[in-house]
Amino acid sequence: MGTPRMIGLITHNFDSAFHTPLIEALHTQLRQKGYQLLAIQGTVEQVVATRLATERIDGWLTINNDRYADQLRAFGKPVVLISGKCPGIPCVLPDNQSGIIAAVEHLIIQGRQRIAFLGYFANHDFCERRDTYLATLSGHGLPIDKRLVIDTGSYYIHDAYHVFGNFLRRNIALDAIICANDALAFGVMQAIKEAGLHMPDDIAIIGFDDSAGAQFSLPALSSVRQDPVAIGLVALQMLLDQIERDLQPALVTSLPTQLIVRASSMSILPTKVQSAAEPSQPGDWQSQLALNLVRWLSGSSQLNQAARAEQIWPGIDVLIKSLDAAITGQAIIPVPVAFWSAALANVQLCERRAEIVSMVQAAGMQQIAAMSQPDLQAIDRLVSWLLYCKDALEHQYLKVHLHQAEQDRARYIAEGQLLSKIVASGASPRMIDWLSHSFADWGMLSLWKNQRYGLERSLEIVSIFVRGAGARASTLLVAPEHFPPIELLSEANSNSLDYLIKLTHVAGSERDWGYMAVAERFYRTFNDIMLNRNILLATVLELERSTNELRDLSVRDSLTGLHNRRFLTERFPKMMAHVRESGRPLALAVLDIDNFKQINDTFTHDGGDKVLVQFANVLVENCRTDDELVRLGGEEFALVLPNTPLDAARQICERLRIAIAQQQWEMITLSLRVTISIGLTKAYPTDSLESLLHRADTSLYTAKQAGKNQVVCAESGD
Repeated sequence: MGTPRMIGLITHNFDSAFHTPLIEALHTQLRQKGYQLLAIQGTVEQVVATRLATERIDGWLTINNDRYADQLRAFGKPVVLISGKCPGIPCVLPDNQSGIIAAVEHLIIQGRQRIAFLGYFANHDFCERRDTYLATLSGHGLPIDKRLVIDTGSYYIHDAYHVFGNFLRRNIALDAIICANDALAFGVMQAIKEAGLHMPDDIAIIGFDDSAGAQFSLPALSSVRQDPVAIGLVALQMLLDQIERDLQPALVTSLPTQLIVRASSMSILPTKVQSAAEPSQPGDWQSQLALNLVRWLSGSSQLNQAARAEQIWPGIDVLIKSLDAAITGQAIIPVPVAFWSAALANVQLCERRAEIVSMVQAAGMQQIAAMSQPDLQAIDRLVSWLLYCKDALEHQYLKVHLHQAEQDRARYIAEGQLLSKIVASGASPRMIDWLSHSFADWGMLSLWKNQRYGLERSLEIVSIFVRGAGARASTLLVAPEHFPPIELLSEANSNSLDYLIKLTHVAGSERDWGYMAVAERFYRTFNDIMLNRNILLATVLELERSTNELRDLSVRDSLTGLHNRRFLTERFPKMMAHVRESGRPLALAVLDIDNFKQINDTFTHDGGDKVLVQFANVLVENCRTDDELVRLGGEEFALVLPNTPLDAARQICERLRIAIAQQQWEMITLSLRVTISIGLTKAYPTDSLESLLHRADTSLYTAKQAGKNQVVCAESGD
């Protein structure tokens, strides 16, 4: 049975009000269609440069990632862009223009004249929203003040908070601001509060996304609602149509947006509230509201009026009776806990829980507006009741997720502690057994085999983790195009459609190390944890490399690049252990440059150093791969010849002597001639390094006394 087909998703972020529901919906839909989802945290440019996973993927989706999209398509797989544009490549976009036009005109109608726009303008959607804002101002005859266009430089709330706080301190007049998304708006709202200003009286504010937090902020944030789930699923269907049916979709598909007006941009809320609720039916608004809520809970628009709402969602009848009591001024009827629990049972709907209150609020406002006799206190009663519902919903939400949060926290702490122990103990970070403390069921750590950029680079799988089996070391080399090699896993793991596979970049301040692949059964929004994990992993790898480099410096001769006497001292016990256990022969030679003092005196120490470097290079070129060449000091060198009988060792030494004598030393200085004398001996099981070197030195002395430029072999080990 072959592995399932795979869709690749390239995104900067796994965790946001836009990304989280979108990726989760993609994963769910692909499971139903028999595909795996491989989510790569990074840029299209990185994937193109490394060819990462390009042979594994059947088609690509990208989020806010359109640069180099044409080069990604050149790999021969279809591409669909989400919130991005590239000529000739299909894309799916929210209707940014309609949403921003509605936001600007909403503010203008209320008399706002100095309207600012804040966003991070590396993002395609944010730029389109900014440009629409500018065009709408111009269309209404309002002057453009470039100072009111504010770039945060990032997506982070704290950057929006600091940037807008600094803006306010410049005392530039403004009475409203539109933010490119809700997250940035929350940072701006905090800056407004700390400046002693009030929303919306001093500054009205509108966000974009209508995230769950928008309704629960203080004041409730007006926002342009987009549907990331719908955007993702439309893009996915366009991609699958190309893969499975060879159908070419429209180049641009735009999905509607809707301005949701709340307290942050309007002092007095309108009677008719824009919301997700459907128009109520005359005379039976309670049944219609129940049906709308059940449709929302089930995610299906096919439920009809005959459906028994109470059976599908226990407690819904009590909720509606409680709402009616609040509107008409009767005693509040408590809503059962089971009602709120049902709303939170679905993870995806849980993130959209504010929509429940929004739908109920809209129905209540419509009933108040339809009263034959105005009841001025009805709105106050409705607002109080809605706050009660919000509190109950959030209380249940916190209760349901507190245990999960504690589990998550415990895992994060355990993972961080284990990584810290790796740093402290000097253990290899390449063994990713610490993933047992994460949510991953399996994982792979791959490091670049060499650092030369180009297609010849390969990834070495250094460690594979499988839950229940632990981590095992590996040395398998794979081309980046075929990463991750899931065929190394059991069929149950490699073929499972339950897993969302994430690839994250492991890179430090000085080096691109490679990639980590992890697979989780359930979507986990822990972007910062993954980022921190990889930063720490890269730091530990860099520490390991620095330690190895320092150790290498301690055992290597700085002039010739050969190993030094310390290296030989450390390695020799292992060499002799092999001789004793295997019975294989080992020979050692000591080589000395003849008349080296005279060379130094004649050609200076600089000339002598050049001779030593060239001498070492000639020896390296003529030695075998397994031979160990060491500089003992000065002009004296040692050569260890493993698995070599004495006669064969003598022939090797003779070849080296001839190579040195025939070398063109005139390249260093004219009239220079270099020869060597070599003392050779074989190792006995009882030998120490000192005894072996002593015999080789004795043979070397004999060679010097006999006229130099020759090889002398010790006759015995006695």
